[in-house]
Amino acid sequence: MALSKKFILKSKIIAALLTLGLANTALRPSSAKATLSSGFHAPPFKVSGITMGQPFHFDLDQMLKNGPVVLYFSSESPDFACSREAEPLIKSASELRLYGAFLIAFSVIKNSMPFTTGCRSRLPVAIADTSVTRLYALNNPLSPQNNTTYVIAPDRRILLTYVSSDTDSHMIKALEVIKNWQKNQKIKR
Repeated sequence: MALSKKFILKSKIIAALLTLGLANTALRPSSAKATLSSGFHAPPFKVSGITMGQPFHFDLDQMLKNGPVVLYFSSESPDFACSREAEPLIKSASELRLYGAFLIAFSVIKNSMPFTTGCRSRLPVAIADTSVTRLYALNNPLSPQNNTTYVIAPDRRILLTYVSSDTDSHMIKALEVIKNWQKNQKIKR
């Protein structure tokens, strides 16, 4: 008897959704996962990456002790640091450092290729494996229109979540948020 009541209730909900035209989106699995929103605490993680052709170790909690961190998740291969797409990131990394922030780019592709040490870009790049993409609610592989930036304050609070295919807009938004955060920190002191 209880089973039939549940079935009737589900049927009524589906009928209501159909009436509203929402059944298709409510019942179909989404192709894009939701990202972590501003205000949430960023989950800690550690990865290895490469910068200036040399390997490095990245620990989010350790980096946050030095100031805010900008995580840029890209659909490009790990060697994109030597491509045109990385130019706005490289330019912004220097400016972000002036405000005490650190930028790291992540390659989110299904079959990740090994790093090539021939790329001597100043941009730190790491591969975001499924453990990282799950923590940050990202699809793996990431589609270009879902490139995602998180700006994280030293208390691990997410200040910005931004999704777009336009690399320039990611860095403009990140820099704007970092400047505002920096200004608010001075006011609090």
